Amino acid sequence: MYATTRQPVTNGSRWTRIQELFHEAISRPTHERPEFLDEACDDAEVRSEVEALVNSHERGGFVTTLPGWEAYLLKQVRELLADRYNVQVELARGGMAIVFLAEDVRHERQVAIKLLRPELAGAIGTERFLREIKLTAQLNHPLILPLLDSGRAGDFLYYVTPYIEGESLRERLNREGGLSVEEATHLAGEVADALDAAHEQGVVHRDIKLENILLSRGHALVADFGIARALDAAAGGSQGMKTTGMILGTPDYMAPEQAVSAEITPATDVYSLGAVLYELLTGRNWNRALATGEIDWSGIPRDLTEVLRRALEKVPRDRWVNGGAFRRALMERPKAKRGLLHRRRGVVAIAVAGVLALAVVGGVVLRSAGSGPASAAASRVAVLPFSVRGSGEFAYLGEGMVDLLSTKLSGVGDLRSADPRAVLSVVARENPAAPAPEMGRRVARNLNAGFYVLGNVVEVRGRLRIDAAMYGAEDDANVVAQASAEGDAARIFDLVDEVAAELLVGRRTGPGDRSARIAALTTDNLAALKAYLEGEQAFRRAQFSDAVEVLQRAVELDSSFALAWFRLSTAAQFLAWPALTQQAAEQAVRYSGRLSERDRAVLTGMQAERRGDAQQAEVRYRAVIEAYPDDVEAWQQLAEVLFHYGPLQGRSPAEAREAWERVIRYEPGQGTAFLHLARIAVLEGNRVALDTLVRAFEQLDPEGARASDMRALRAFATGDRTARDAVLADLGRGSDRELVVALFYVGAFAGDLDGAGRIAQLLTQPGRPGEARALGHVLLAHLKLAACDWDDARAELAQASRADPVQGLLARAFLLLVPFVSASDAELDAARQELERWDARSARAPANNAAWFAAHAGVYPHLRAYLLGSLAAVRGDITAATRHLNELGTVSTSDEAGTLAEDLAAGVGARIALARGDSARALAALEAAPHRAWWQLASFSPFFSQPHERYLRGRLLEQAGRTEEALRQYGSFAGFSVHDLIYQAAGHMRTAEIYQQMGEAELAAESLARVISDCGLLIEN
Repeated sequence: MYATTRQPVTNGSRWTRIQELFHEAISRPTHERPEFLDEACDDAEVRSEVEALVNSHERGGFVTTLPGWEAYLLKQVRELLADRYNVQVELARGGMAIVFLAEDVRHERQVAIKLLRPELAGAIGTERFLREIKLTAQLNHPLILPLLDSGRAGDFLYYVTPYIEGESLRERLNREGGLSVEEATHLAGEVADALDAAHEQGVVHRDIKLENILLSRGHALVADFGIARALDAAAGGSQGMKTTGMILGTPDYMAPEQAVSAEITPATDVYSLGAVLYELLTGRNWNRALATGEIDWSGIPRDLTEVLRRALEKVPRDRWVNGGAFRRALMERPKAKRGLLHRRRGVVAIAVAGVLALAVVGGVVLRSAGSGPASAAASRVAVLPFSVRGSGEFAYLGEGMVDLLSTKLSGVGDLRSADPRAVLSVVARENPAAPAPEMGRRVARNLNAGFYVLGNVVEVRGRLRIDAAMYGAEDDANVVAQASAEGDAARIFDLVDEVAAELLVGRRTGPGDRSARIAALTTDNLAALKAYLEGEQAFRRAQFSDAVEVLQRAVELDSSFALAWFRLSTAAQFLAWPALTQQAAEQAVRYSGRLSERDRAVLTGMQAERRGDAQQAEVRYRAVIEAYPDDVEAWQQLAEVLFHYGPLQGRSPAEAREAWERVIRYEPGQGTAFLHLARIAVLEGNRVALDTLVRAFEQLDPEGARASDMRALRAFATGDRTARDAVLADLGRGSDRELVVALFYVGAFAGDLDGAGRIAQLLTQPGRPGEARALGHVLLAHLKLAACDWDDARAELAQASRADPVQGLLARAFLLLVPFVSASDAELDAARQELERWDARSARAPANNAAWFAAHAGVYPHLRAYLLGSLAAVRGDITAATRHLNELGTVSTSDEAGTLAEDLAAGVGARIALARGDSARALAALEAAPHRAWWQLASFSPFFSQPHERYLRGRLLEQAGRTEEALRQYGSFAGFSVHDLIYQAAGHMRTAEIYQQMGEAELAAESLARVISDCGLLIEN
């Protein structure tokens, strides 16, 4: 007998059963096969298909794992997907999938259907695969081939992408051989841009190769994005995939950590893209060349070789940290060649010289940072051989220090070491009898270096003393920095680290570089110090994502590095990442004993700022400034407090101008100052200052996301239609972050409701995640209501609920509380009923941890009680309102939420008092609220910023005759948040009326002029 049982074949197991029977049949002698098949299977059709496959196998044909499989497979796919797709022909097959051309019947478009190999699909399982692949569907970037559909059909797992007419990079390379440097770097830069967008959302491709990069109209499109990640995660990680006999990724392009199943990071994609770029330039595969020792850099320009070598480093932490960093490095090369701007990783010294050598902005002089030539020379150092005295045993250190110290000094911000071999070669040609500084200058000039290092090593009875000095090549032997270290000869590497650290921070002399010198004293890990300095450089240029990346590396290398935690917290704040901001701040406090008293004082102010205690933070920072007038950190943090918390107190953000100007005076390359001063210029209508500031910032980081924010601000603030359309086109291809930030800039500062609305509409595009689309509709609802169109606002809220029911419900209930919204009793009651049914305690946190999505994570029960209590009070249901007010006293809050529970309770209590006709008690309740919330949460959440309560407080102050205080309250709705715009027109009208009563006709007219002209809903109910 050839089978113990005759197994019926169902549709779901047909393919699997045919494969089993085929493999069993071909393993038997030819004469036994018919009897085996007859006994093993009672399905005549299945037996017939197996026999056909066996016959094909005998003729030498094969498909995937089965010979002659093409026709059967195509037939099965057509039948299984006939309701959605008209499958036409097979296009290609690879290690993980078979690709078919098909017509999407529903949408009348051509698509590519990618069918996972059956053995892979069986190992993964449907539910896990589809759950994980959802992440890739949320990627939205013009250079990422989008995921249109996915699912299971019979035994197959599949996913669908647009069909792209064109060729892959593999086909292009096969057809033409190596590409030109310009085209290769252009295409690699586009792929890196796509990777950067995914890396920002925590998605790593894991299988970048020539076949996965498609060419369309001169652009590179990245295909199969995140599919390898989905498969890996679904199967339980790399080890899980190995149990199926497969390794995810392609060996020819695989990073070393993939081969050993180590941690996968964005740097993994950087390695694979580096391998692709190497092959585009040379026509040879990098990993194969590496294995045979036949790597050839001769055909690659020297500056590109430097960028590429770093992408292909064996250790992930030594590579470019993500796609964005790699892209910027590639893009900086042509800029350096054209002489427009030479900037390297983490550079701080901005090349404003020649563009803004002496630009006056609002009374502050912006001078170019640093000294010396604004070329590669200014950032290159040549380490010359050291003199050695003492035992001949240490003579090797003469030339050895060239290698040792060059390695240690290179790669921190803008500083690069000249090649040690080149140095030694030039030194050999020089006159060794010449005075050391003179020879140093000649060597440095010969190698186009802006600095050179001379030194000596003295050995006495096994102890070494190393002395070194760094000189400026153009400054007539002027000493830039000095260093020395002494210890046992066995500690030679530690001694070199000490010398390098002292030289690195010693060359930085301005007030803004004080933190670098403090950093050197608070860590004894040179690698951590270098990462910190690099993060500082990125932070000052407003490259906050890059800063976070390298600062996280710094604290991984030295977990007690207080200053690195400190800066990581501030960088995360600028990215609106509340959780990381709080975590890093706590760690900075934990290790603050390693800081000076002065730095601990600044840190204490930052703690108060994070708690939302603006008054205490301002006091702390001013105390530091009084004692240390040139403390840049204190000036910057004071500026942050005045700019962001001032509007909530009815103070203009312009009060922060002096502090930001002080920051620029001490640190001309401080990008955050330009970002804030530009918004102040917009609020004040100062176009000249705005243009100057935007140009200055573009010199800092012309390709960065924040430069895009600045261009959006200028385009909409100045009414430049051409620039506005260009910005909108760029934003349409941008990330959710870019859209949200630009929207807040344009709406809250430029006051362009229509422009902000057009940006918000980009957030609602179908390809974006549901929570992003919902946010777009919610912001559109606020903008519509700010323009006094409640009907359109209501429609946007309905759209928001469809995209994200929780966001939609919260926004709808919140806007029903606006006093000049003509909401019916039925609408109010419907919202109350829906809130009553909502299980707020079980509501899941958003997938995206940025503040504009995650501000409400952990406080849903508070928001539910507040809304129910407020709506009940508006309806006159005092009993229910009081019950929900009491609820707010029982729910706990995290430290990140500040005094939210008390503030919300004050709002409900005030409405209850008004329902009882007690205005005095209502005002007392609002004035007793502490209202301490971190400004980022308040900026992106109306529940934290409380515009309802602020406007109500203004009305009550006005009724109480406290008009000056009322005016400040009405003035708190400009220059802060898009959510506040719903009260801006009403605030201007109340302000105009007060001025009219005071006899200030001119001021009254000015306020009336700011009221939206078509607003007809400002008569309160």
